[in-house]
Amino acid sequence: MPDAFHPVARDLMATSLVRLRFDVPLFSDPMHDALSLHDDEHGFAIQLQVPKTLSRQEQIVQVADQVQDWTVESLSRQGLPATWPECSEHPGSHPLRPALSGRSPVWECPRTGHTIAVIGSLRPPDTQPRD
Repeated sequence: MPDAFHPVARDLMATSLVRLRFDVPLFSDPMHDALSLHDDEHGFAIQLQVPKTLSRQEQIVQVADQVQDWTVESLSRQGLPATWPECSEHPGSHPLRPALSGRSPVWECPRTGHTIAVIGSLRPPDTQPRD
């Protein structure tokens, strides 16, 4: 798995009910890092791509955006709340948004712009620190 995919995969495994499988794609463009993402339960797959010319931090944000879209679709197909990752500041209302904060790839609240976590550091909801 290309390096930029690891932090997003960690967040997905830690916080989502959706279980997706990552594979090396059959075909890829030499200018992009690529990975196939499979929802085996529902028979769907997509290929994620990020340009190799981006910084690692920018790649992580792009991967997070693509995985988030796919995860929300998978949750919806399963009849689950289509919010991933859920904003801890506003539970039950909206997902976090991937962004760059300085030089760090982060999940931030789209309402307040507050950084909630560095991408790759999310923990299961019952272990998130309380304010």
